[in-house]
Amino acid sequence: MKPGSWIAETGDSYDRVADRYADLVRAGLEALPLEKRLVDHFAQRVAEAGGGPVLDIGCGPGLLTRDLASRGLAVSGIDISTAMLRLARTKTQDSASPQRRLHRSPLPTVRPQASSAGTCCTMSRTRTLGPRSEKSLG
Repeated sequence: MKPGSWIAETGDSYDRVADRYADLVRAGLEALPLEKRLVDHFAQRVAEAGGGPVLDIGCGPGLLTRDLASRGLAVSGIDISTAMLRLARTKTQDSASPQRRLHRSPLPTVRPQASSAGTCCTMSRTRTLGPRSEKSLG
């Protein structure tokens, strides 16, 4: 394996399961009570600090990015998967919203701005979906 090739392989892997993953999380935060409480708290703290900007690292199909933007926070989502970003863009009617930006970036190269009000990363979601969900992704 060439140095750094795992980055492209990871992006390709997420591209292959993007639609199935988006189906698994389509119920949103309402189906995830603990995560919803954590996001509510995070969003409140960011709002108190001026409303952003927030960086959603590994935004996938944009579940958290959309939620935070809907609260009026300035948020940028980044992901290594082109397919996940395509889904994130199509899930929101107002793709050009100045409150929500989406970018493709290899995650190891991400450097949050010093002026960010918050940074969030929910990449652990694939490990917490459970055995049934893992089988449907495979």
